[in-house]
Amino acid sequence: MRYKTYIFTVLFLIFTINGRCQDRAILNSQYQFNGLVINPAYAGRNEVFTFLFSHRNQWMGFEGAPKAYTLSLHWPMKNIKTALGILGYQEEIGSRKYSSVYFNYAHRITLGNGRLSMGLRGGIASGRFDMIDLGNGEFVFDDKLQNFLLPNFGLGVFYYTQNLFAGISIPLLLGYKVTDEPAGLQVYHDFSNYGYCLTAGYSFPINNTLRLQPSTLIRYQKSYSFTPDLNINLIYKDNFMGGLSYRPNEAFIFLFNWKFNYQSRLGVSYDFGLGDLSNYHNGSLEFTFQYEFGYKIRVSDPGNF
Repeated sequence: MRYKTYIFTVLFLIFTINGRCQDRAILNSQYQFNGLVINPAYAGRNEVFTFLFSHRNQWMGFEGAPKAYTLSLHWPMKNIKTALGILGYQEEIGSRKYSSVYFNYAHRITLGNGRLSMGLRGGIASGRFDMIDLGNGEFVFDDKLQNFLLPNFGLGVFYYTQNLFAGISIPLLLGYKVTDEPAGLQVYHDFSNYGYCLTAGYSFPINNTLRLQPSTLIRYQKSYSFTPDLNINLIYKDNFMGGLSYRPNEAFIFLFNWKFNYQSRLGVSYDFGLGDLSNYHNGSLEFTFQYEFGYKIRVSDPGNF
């Protein structure tokens, strides 16, 4: 089993090194709460200074499986047409350690009954790669690949009303690839290799206390086709939410969110894995905590999910 773990880890690392930053956005089952991760135009969306922390423990029970931590801060400026945000991310996959910090800017205009936001981001990614001993004197990665510091950028558009939200983004414009001469990681740009994220959702009132909200997150990248998350949530008085998501051939996802005061939310999700890989792990668990510095009385807003 240990040999299989090494092989899996190596393949996973090779995949993430060559396509990590122009492939897909950060995997996040609770994308409805943590919109800044996939779209810089989400900055200022809650109309108050908002703090969010999330932790994802992917493929629990599998040695070297990914663990990720996300910290986001975003807020509107005095001129409500402008909003700013900071996104920090750290990921560990086996011996691979990756962290990044991105600064986000959004310009927002009133459009119809809602608001259209256009966002940009820029930042730095850094990481460390340790040698993996496969036995018999075989190692993976040259020591010159152990550390890196590389830039990246992203852009997006986000539109929302009281009952509707929709957005499209390219979370990261640049890619990284391994080179032999000189040995190391190299930044590259390729329009055909962009990873796109499309989000959309609508809130249907059932009665005075219940709402039904279908939504989706679709990730598209040319070499991987597209990966949709199909989601349905039932919301009670804007205080409790329970939902299900389906990621075809990957996972069924169970979600719960509790708003325990005007300013704070706590969310948890569990991914029940599908496919052959699910035989080697115990699913994925994700926690999210959100705190708004300041609060306001308002009607229920699907964009906060």
